[in-house]
Amino acid sequence: DVEAVRSAFQAARDKPNGGDYSLEHRVVTPAGETRWILANARVATDASGKAHLVVGTSLDITARRAAEERRALQMGELAHRAKNGIAVMMALVSQTARNHDSVEAFQEQLMARLQAMANSQDLVTASGGRPVSLADVLDKAVAPFGRSRFDLDDGLAQVTVRGEMAAGMGLLLHEMATNALKYGALSNRAGRVAVTLEAASPDRAAFAWREDGGPEVAASNAQGFGTRLMTQVL
Repeated sequence: DVEAVRSAFQAARDKPNGGDYSLEHRVVTPAGETRWILANARVATDASGKAHLVVGTSLDITARRAAEERRALQMGELAHRAKNGIAVMMALVSQTARNHDSVEAFQEQLMARLQAMANSQDLVTASGGRPVSLADVLDKAVAPFGRSRFDLDDGLAQVTVRGEMAAGMGLLLHEMATNALKYGALSNRAGRVAVTLEAASPDRAAFAWREDGGPEVAASNAQGFGTRLMTQVL
């Protein structure tokens, strides 16, 4: 930032009787490291008006600048997630409303879906945005349906989900459990759901959702919200 420093100095130098300048600029140390400096200086002039002395301070503010950059990045991330969250909620309201004729039924299912998102987001918040365990996401998603009806593979605890994906994964799992309650294994007292870790290539993870003991499943061409969610959101 040599030119910026030179311009600030010259502007102060050219003022009658000298002047002050203040700016933040970068320097490169002999070791090749870039540091940020806050310079505050006064240009003093002699009797003829020529600059003859510069007095000031140079403060290393590298740590402060790094913190400001991190804060700006976090604010941008927060705004991005908030925007995505609002878009998902708008879609939830729209899609849920299409499938219900009464306000009460609409409210019940919408609140359940929003709570599933909130529970998953709690995990992300607690982890500070870091990846979260798939087993934890599953536990949160299936808790309202009775954890005792689910057989969850212990190996799922070794699989992690990116923070920005956890809320969507929780919503997806909630939809699958809802379908099991309405049409599948959880619609009677005998059925159970098993979620097991499956073999996958080293750079991937896979799990299977299997229902047992439920009514016979008939093929359907209906494209409900749950189907669209599974095929599009994730």
